[in-house]
Amino acid sequence: MSSKTTRRKLTFNANDEITLLFKENKEHQIFKDIEAKYNVELKINAVGVLVAKGDKDRTFELEQKFKSLTKSHSTMDDLKAILEETMPVEASDELESKELEFKDRGGRTSLIRPKNQHQSDFLDAIVKNKVILGMGSAGTGKTFLAVAMALKMLEMKKIGKIVISRPAITAGESIGFLPGDKDEKMGPFLAPILSILEEIVGTDRRDKLLLEGKVEILPVGYARGLTVGNKFGIVFIIDEAQNLEFMQHKLLLTRLGSHPNSKIIMCGDQRQSDLRSAKDTYTKIHKIIKDSPYVSNVVFDKNDIVRSEAVKDILGRIEDYEDTKK
Repeated sequence: MSSKTTRRKLTFNANDEITLLFKENKEHQIFKDIEAKYNVELKINAVGVLVAKGDKDRTFELEQKFKSLTKSHSTMDDLKAILEETMPVEASDELESKELEFKDRGGRTSLIRPKNQHQSDFLDAIVKNKVILGMGSAGTGKTFLAVAMALKMLEMKKIGKIVISRPAITAGESIGFLPGDKDEKMGPFLAPILSILEEIVGTDRRDKLLLEGKVEILPVGYARGLTVGNKFGIVFIIDEAQNLEFMQHKLLLTRLGSHPNSKIIMCGDQRQSDLRSAKDTYTKIHKIIKDSPYVSNVVFDKNDIVRSEAVKDILGRIEDYEDTKK
């Protein structure tokens, strides 16, 4: 995860539009609001350059807003409109990452809580960031928690839709070799996702969400042309991400729309790739984008396995053996 304590200073040239706006309207309330909301300090230095000093993530976000302003806007009202439209979403008491409560159609309540530090970090990352990578051992609850948080956001009307996808490849078998239409072909691959939805909200609510289109199951190949949330927020969950080719990663990560609540969550275990090339593209993508302020990465290990003690023991022994062969 990116640091929340690192501080950086941004500068804009004296002839940049935002600098001129600030210089001419230094006491305008909107600049005070910007400082308060982004926790930054704005000032003009001796040569007329606007300086913004503050938290790394916040100043980076603000810099992008200011740059869009200098390209296409010129008034204080335009500045206000941009900031109100795309203001970063704060983690709030409304969306609690430490305990998620759900009720099925029969009124029964279930509570989902993180069972270890990495699960807690993962839920926090989903609340706070735009692209979240959950990497590591099978059985650690990555996909379950991603679906649970997305369902809670949907329930609270922070988003309008959840899209869930998995690569249609397992042990070298692709979807094209299976009989039937798209839904029939994807059935075997999406059974684990349907099972998670059922476990969290029950069969009736799961089926209702699918019928209403609030939860959509989408093959990776159908994501081309998809925009993940402009008009309303969308959480796009990609399971088994270790089975994505490099260009598929690129395709999916560039689907993110402008809605402040839209997110892409990728879950996978880099040790269990079924790609014929056996290339660990998930780890490669992680290395490329990990320093982006829009990306959070949480790495799970064998100690985080919650599926069962038997799985934890067996998988731990297998991973120890694999590590000795590297």
